[in-house]
Amino acid sequence: MGAAGCLFILFGLGTSAVMNIIILTSFVRFFNGIVSFSVYLYTPELYPTRMRALGTSWASFWLRAASMTGPLLIAFVIPHLGIDGVFLVFGLIAAVGGLTCLFAALETRSKTLEELAP
Repeated sequence: MGAAGCLFILFGLGTSAVMNIIILTSFVRFFNGIVSFSVYLYTPELYPTRMRALGTSWASFWLRAASMTGPLLIAFVIPHLGIDGVFLVFGLIAAVGGLTCLFAALETRSKTLEELAP
């Protein structure tokens, strides 16, 4: 949710001040880095050993697919909504992802693998 907040702030402030863009996009990159690392840490906990590689590879696939479609989305949004609209669209995407993780993630602490994946 931190990345979404920074992107919404950047949308609200506009893109006229370069320093705002530098600082806020640095925070966005920080939060996105945490999400990228989480794919490799959290995903294996959800799958039994026999399916762990498959589950992690699918999660990595979706992470890379989103990385490829991001520039295409930017190319589509800029003519319609401008540069500020790019930050709004990516903020909305980050907010949906954050809410999904907040409400759909399983708590794995103090649970055995048999309890998580019978």
